[in-house]
Amino acid sequence: MRHRLLTAAILALLGLAPAAQAAERITREELEAIDQSINRAANAENFLAIAPYLATEFVVRLKLADGTEIELGRPEYLQVLQQNQESIRDYHSNIEQVEYRVAPDGLSAEIHQHSADRAILKDGQVVTSRLRTMSHAVLREGRIVFDRGEGEVLEQHAQRTPGQAL
Repeated sequence: MRHRLLTAAILALLGLAPAAQAAERITREELEAIDQSINRAANAENFLAIAPYLATEFVVRLKLADGTEIELGRPEYLQVLQQNQESIRDYHSNIEQVEYRVAPDGLSAEIHQHSADRAILKDGQVVTSRLRTMSHAVLREGRIVFDRGEGEVLEQHAQRTPGQAL
């Protein structure tokens, strides 16, 4: 119980507190609030704030700009996010388009986004990307969790800050 209260307090500080009552259906408003909280946390370089929202069986499939396709389970995905958190000095994602789709029964939903991201790495490299993503959410034990995601890097560019070789 104590651990649960501590976790809730930490999430509240991050703006990611779960709903006070267990949900019976996913609503567009609740899905949008979770999505916005996760985006705010990411823009604050807190990439791991998404962890409480990932189902244990979460899997993400990504197609990179060079055509390479990768698939990561929850542990590998969280490891990549941790590495990003350690290597990125400044990050900003500009959501250009977002669509929330809730299933008629309210038990699942999808978030479709197009974004333009900019990351400045601690080594001085600047990476800009245009992305298309889909996140699939389900209702589990009264909580909204993401069980899968798909993404495509539409374009990506990297450059050094002035005075540094790439």
